[in-house]
Amino acid sequence: MAMQDFENVKNFDSLIIEGTAKIGKMTFLAYLITSLYKTKAVLFTPQESYLFQRRLKLIIKQFPELENFLTPYYLKEDWHHLKQKYGFKFLLIELERLITASDAQVIVLHRIGEFFEFQDRYEIDNFYKSLVKLAVAHEKIIVFIANSNNDNFEFINNIADDFTDVVISIALNEKSERLLTINSLLHNKQYPPMNFKIHENNFILEYFNTSSESQANKIKNVLIAELEFADTNTKMICEYLFHQPKYFNVKTANSLQTMLQEIFISPEIVIVFMKRTQENFETLRTIKKQLPNSTIITIIDQPFIRAEDKREAYSYGSDELFANDLVLDTFILSLEKASRDNFYTKRLEKLPKMQNVIEDLSDLRNFAEACLENSVYFTLFIFEAKDTIVQVASSGRKLDYICQQEDLLYYLAINTTPIHAKNIIESYQRQNLDFTLNSSFESIKPTALRESLL
Repeated sequence: MAMQDFENVKNFDSLIIEGTAKIGKMTFLAYLITSLYKTKAVLFTPQESYLFQRRLKLIIKQFPELENFLTPYYLKEDWHHLKQKYGFKFLLIELERLITASDAQVIVLHRIGEFFEFQDRYEIDNFYKSLVKLAVAHEKIIVFIANSNNDNFEFINNIADDFTDVVISIALNEKSERLLTINSLLHNKQYPPMNFKIHENNFILEYFNTSSESQANKIKNVLIAELEFADTNTKMICEYLFHQPKYFNVKTANSLQTMLQEIFISPEIVIVFMKRTQENFETLRTIKKQLPNSTIITIIDQPFIRAEDKREAYSYGSDELFANDLVLDTFILSLEKASRDNFYTKRLEKLPKMQNVIEDLSDLRNFAEACLENSVYFTLFIFEAKDTIVQVASSGRKLDYICQQEDLLYYLAINTTPIHAKNIIESYQRQNLDFTLNSSFESIKPTALRESLL
């Protein structure tokens, strides 16, 4: 039995149970309520009552105690009319009444994605914020059950991840065994996969014996594609960030035809460099239909993006949208979310612990070598600086490292592209520091970097 990890679930305020249809999400919920929480729960579902009651009776046969714990609630038959008239306000009012009036400790939202129609996607963010805030204020545990076959799943899941402590994923492996993975978003920790099954009304949970074949299945496919727009530097950065063959298999496509061919490798992450045209948006829609469970990140040929740009991209299937002058920190966070693994944060943790002010240039060189070995992206700026290193250090950022040798100041900025050198220079100039950019070197050009540090 592997119950130690599961006991920790009780300590979180919100969690998601996700998986395809008929994978066992409701069965697993029955186990949580009757064996882990052992407390009253209310369930809110958009499914029609007679359909859900039929299913619930089957689950109660396996878990008779569930009938004493769980009370289901259903949407009114005219909920479409109410939503058109009052928006999502009426739903939040009903849920607030349910949460405040009930003595249940656990609030379950079953297949909540089905409540949101395509044009409602922009409402989801505020809805989740309000709901989680309400549950926490009344010291309730809130459980989302998400069907990954639903058209809104990826969009809802990305938003829910921002307000949820734990994601519990259920999936079938090649042997048709149900594997369960617990991913603590709060602690950036993923527990080893566990196998679960039901035997004589007992829920059996045990660690899955991971074979070498299963390890190979953990490799995620990443597709980097171009649709009439290519930002060579950003594309190279993407390839550099995913340069980890044990975990990522990266494919590239520089044409529509090649991209459609590569889709058949079923990439979990698709990064599309795209010129903003109606035809390209339709291509995004095609990709999403082919890969409903994959994350599509779009980089568009604009220097900035507006709310309406995001709305349009989301409506065609994009999960994230970035301008071509993207902020690397934010972009990396999106990649980690898409891969469901803080793979880049783990690389940063492997770097030597250094003070932001480095006295010896050889120490800075060793630090840069460690960044290259771990595929941590950085840019080294070399400034002609008249001001002292103390003045610069007092204005630096957390992931900036500086070393001064006579009139040259070496400035190593992690997660910073050369295009943002101007921003760094201007920030110092506003503080009346005398800086002149001598040269800059990206981490994806290690030869030039090493020469600059000799």
